[in-house]
This record gives sequence, structure tokens and C-alpha cells, in this order.
Amino acid sequence: MVFCWKCGTEVREDTSFCQKCGTPIKPTAALEGKTGFEFLTSEKTAQDHWARRVIALIIDSVLVTAVIAILTLAAALPMAILGAGIPFWLGLWWVGGLLPLLILAYFILAEALYTKTLGKHVMGLRVVRRDGKRMDLGTSFLRNISKIHPILLILDVAAGLGMRGEVTQKFSDRYAGTVVEASSQSRIIS
Repeated sequence: MVFCWKCGTEVREDTSFCQKCGTPIKPTAALEGKTGFEFLTSEKTAQDHWARRVIALIIDSVLVTAVIAILTLAAALPMAILGAGIPFWLGLWWVGGLLPLLILAYFILAEALYTKTLGKHVMGLRVVRRDGKRMDLGTSFLRNISKIHPILLILDVAAGLGMRGEVTQKFSDRYAGTVVEASSQSRIIS
């Protein structure tokens, strides 16, 4: 019998991740010398983990963008109608230029306060620190800074997957000492 070291759930001997919490049962990638990319191509559990993370990011991005768009229109429309001297497009551009910072603030605050964003909640994920301490603003900032621009986020994920060891971490997760783990047993890829 094999048990998950983190949650105690009994797991099959041939599995690499706990079905309940997503924790690696054995460091297969590190022992075999595989990078995260190599492991991702062969392990369904890792594929499921990253698929859920991508979907959670899409949910969060759409949600924050929609809220900001509504607030921007609500603020800019009266100025355009009343002729407050500010062109309508300039009001949209100014607030829209803040979009990356507002998205970053959403991720930092949601994960520091609740260990998950709405997208992560829907996908059954949460962020925890490896040292067992409570998430704080500094740790959340370190793991989310790459979300300020899509190219930085892609580089962050690629750097994490290009390394040997834990396949569920992007580079900033490794640096911050955090991991995104399953908080439910839901699966996308079986």
C-alpha cells in the first residue's frame, strides 16, 4: 500500500500524483532526470494540473477585464456626455492602461487573503507555501509578478517546466516557495 505523504489518501503504486490533493507521490521527474516538459508529455495527472491552471487563468482574466470594462465605461460615458473636456477615447485608454496592474493586484490580493482566485476556486485549485506558513502579500507578489504581461508569464511557465524536479511549478513558484495544489478531486483530463 502507498499513501500520499501530504493528505494520507491511499494511492495506486504506479501513480505519480495523489488523486485527492495533486501532491507528487514520488519525484519521478527528478529521479529520471526529466524536465517538466518531458514529464508533461507523458503524465496525464500533470497535464490535468496545467490544463486546470490555464482555464483558471482564463476565467480570472475574463472576469477582471469585464469588471474593469464596465467600470471604465461607467466612468468615461458621463464625462463624454457632459463634455468634461476629456475625450471619451482618452478616458478609456487611461483606465485601460491600468489593466495589467489591476489584474496583478487581483491575483496578489485574492491569493494572499484566500489562497485562491475565483478561477482557481472553480477549477479546484489553491496556492500554498511549501513551508506551511500562511500566504502573505510578499509571497503572493513574488509568484504573480509575471502576470503583469503575457510574455513574462509564458517565460515564467517555460522556465519552470524547463527545469528538473517539481512539474507543477512555474519558475516564480519555485522562487517564492509556493505550489498550486488541488483542493478538490475534479479532473479535466483522465
